[in-house]
Amino acid sequence: MSDSLPAPGSRSMLIRIGLAALVAVLLFGAGYLTRDLPARGELAEARAARDAAESDRQARTADNQLLTANVWVYRAAAALDDRNFGVANDAMNAAVGALEAVTLAEGDPRAAGLAEAVAAARALDISVATNLEPQREAVLALARRVTQLTEQAPAPDAA
Repeated sequence: MSDSLPAPGSRSMLIRIGLAALVAVLLFGAGYLTRDLPARGELAEARAARDAAESDRQARTADNQLLTANVWVYRAAAALDDRNFGVANDAMNAAVGALEAVTLAEGDPRAAGLAEAVAAARALDISVATNLEPQREAVLALARRVTQLTEQAPAPDAA
């Protein structure tokens, strides 16, 4: 019977091994749970930089589309001065397409002006006429409106 009971020295050895294993598991668990703590701040900074870059890209795309629309409106005005009504209508159609493609950020103060410019561009009808002054004035008014929208563009953040 004495053979089945562990010796007092071996029992303390088993307790030491058990405690060492428990400490090792606890240390491993603590390390596993805290492994990405230093990177969390860097991840938040990277996400903020990505969001800022995306909003900057959207703003620059909107500005580019407004400038494109502005070029098409001025081309329509030049074609109208040359009495080339087909080219003027084509340029106005391209200007309407460019204005409709503009997507402004939420809360952009230019949204109301953009909606007015799109409505004015759609309503503008260039037709053959002997007196071009009313049509020319309407095209130039639209050009001024689109130019004003491009000038109101918010300045990009200084890096």
